[in-house]
Amino acid sequence: MTKIDRLRKHCIRLMAEKGYAKRGGQSVLAERMNINRNSLSMALSGYRSGPGAEQTLNNLKKELAQI
Repeated sequence: MTKIDRLRKHCIRLMAEKGYAKRGGQSVLAERMNINRNSLSMALSGYRSGPGAEQTLNNLKKELAQI
């Protein structure tokens, strides 16, 4: 398992723990992070796995830690 895959799974677990895994949760988080919802969705789904997606997931992890 690659580093970004572990990060992706960790973020998804955090989203579930914080109650953002439900419908509309990604939109709320994307708005809080000031990024496009589609960018967040592609990073979480694994559709994108480059440095930009990794940065998005790191920012999501930091955002979820503050909630």
